[in-house]
Amino acid sequence: MVSGVMAWFGRISWFWMVGVVLGTVLVFGGPQIVSWIRGMFGV
Repeated sequence: MVSGVMAWFGRISWFWMVGVVLGTVLVFGGPQIVSWIRGMFGV
């Protein structure tokens, strides 16, 4: 939330905001992503 407000007011660039969102998705969604990829390749 803080990074969104900072991006809105121009304190950080939107590029960094996208990075924060993608990083959060990868950290908290890691196990689901791995199981999805394993399911695709039958491992």
